[in-house]
Amino acid sequence: MKAEKKIKHRIDSLYPKYLLIPVVLIFIVFFIIPVIGGVFISFTNWDITRSGIKFIGLDNYVSILKDSSVQKAIKNTLIFTISIVLLRNVFALALAVALCKNLKTKTYLRTVFYIPAILSYVVVGIMFNALFQMDGTINQILQMFGIDCTREWVASADTALFTVIVEDVWKWTGFHMIIYIAGITAIPQDFYEASRIDGASS
Repeated sequence: MKAEKKIKHRIDSLYPKYLLIPVVLIFIVFFIIPVIGGVFISFTNWDITRSGIKFIGLDNYVSILKDSSVQKAIKNTLIFTISIVLLRNVFALALAVALCKNLKTKTYLRTVFYIPAILSYVVVGIMFNALFQMDGTINQILQMFGIDCTREWVASADTALFTVIVEDVWKWTGFHMIIYIAGITAIPQDFYEASRIDGASS
């Protein structure tokens, strides 16, 4: 009887693991094997027109890094990444500190600033395209102030990166603001009282 219970218990404990087998197989076949194959091919001279494969070491990586288009892409990626990390967090922290004050409209303002985070990229793209196109709102505002601007902001190589940074910061600042607000409100009031007694400024 005890032996039967042990066998049944072992089968029951292994049952969830059996359910993982299809997932693991799919992951191995469609992710692990292609990744390993891609890494291997990257060290060869293989392409779709060649029948033979020859090992060439790091030559592919060296030629890619020497390509001016790739260098520009890496530069733009670094600029974009550094910019959005800094701007998102600076604006989010400033908004969080401001909206943790005793304002009557703080709940309303938190909602307003958070709304962009729940919008899809399609909606945001359409909105910013309307703002930054040739006859868009931004150009019209600049012309009202006497600045003759007929720039296609998103399509221009000089301003496309700036426009995308502005779009990303506008969309995600509210999300980071909520995280900062959660952290600030979790700080005990005793800390604030102790700092006031010690003469700490804002």
